[in-house]
Amino acid sequence: MPVPTGALPAGRNGNRLPQPALLVGLAVLEALGVAAILRYLHHPLVLLLTLHILMLTATVALIAWTNHQRGDVTLLVLGLLGGAIVGPVGFLGAATLWRVSAGHNQPSPLVEDWYTRITNSTSVSPEERLCEDVEVGRTLDAAAPPPLSFPGTMAHGALAEQQAILGQIARQFHPAYLATLKIALASPEPVVRVQAAAVAAHVNPKVRRLLRQRFEEASRAPLDPMEALSLLDDIAALLGSGLLEEAERQAAQALVRRLGDVVVNALSEGPLCFESIEDRARAAILVRRLEALLIERRCFAELRVQRTAARLTVRFPRARLKRFAVVRTPLREATP
Repeated sequence: MPVPTGALPAGRNGNRLPQPALLVGLAVLEALGVAAILRYLHHPLVLLLTLHILMLTATVALIAWTNHQRGDVTLLVLGLLGGAIVGPVGFLGAATLWRVSAGHNQPSPLVEDWYTRITNSTSVSPEERLCEDVEVGRTLDAAAPPPLSFPGTMAHGALAEQQAILGQIARQFHPAYLATLKIALASPEPVVRVQAAAVAAHVNPKVRRLLRQRFEEASRAPLDPMEALSLLDDIAALLGSGLLEEAERQAAQALVRRLGDVVVNALSEGPLCFESIEDRARAAILVRRLEALLIERRCFAELRVQRTAARLTVRFPRARLKRFAVVRTPLREATP
């Protein structure tokens, strides 16, 4: 902990040694030595220089010791500089600086209030933070109409809303927007189709770059089933956009099949848990993608296990689910 200016750190006995008193002592000691040398010796130059060096060495030793004790060495450094130039007068001048600046060590009330606000900013309760967000308008208005659905608005909304959505897709591209863009490309409105074609040309390089990134991520081994499912969802969205060339589309389809195999094989060890995903909207999307994959591959036993595990997790969030056994029921032959 820093020591206030004007005092050295406490020793083992708990007493503090004031730096101004030490500087005054060095000045008096050097002044007495100079006076004695000039009075009793005939060739004092070498002895005066030796005495001056000894005083400076003692000051350097005090600075080193104070710094080792994590104390404030500002006053001692000033004394060293002043003493090196003008001798005892420099030590006395540094000692008087402490007295001059002693009345200016108290911070202003504005600075104290500022530090108090910074300290309290991390201790605001969630209720107070929510009230502040509501007051300044950073939260959704519960009485306002629900947000627009991009696919629904693109299919049945007004022309101005459709154009605004296309502008949003062009400015902030995301794979989730590709389904909306596909609807716009098939719109009966010529204006919407033209604008959608321009947006598609604008985002086409981003689509290809995103596809290459997903291929690179999928090339890492081994793949976690949750990562494989997330990659599968993104690549399926890119496939459904209709913006890929034939070679890219075939490579993406092969990768989707491989990622699907990874996910389905992982289900033999037990159902996937989506509770660890903090983004609940993303977790819901992955749940729908997993169910669509299982239905597409006719893995109905795994689908039943996954849905059962999801219901139990909701009812008993702290329970540890044991391994589920996948029971496949053979299809009965239709009777005439």
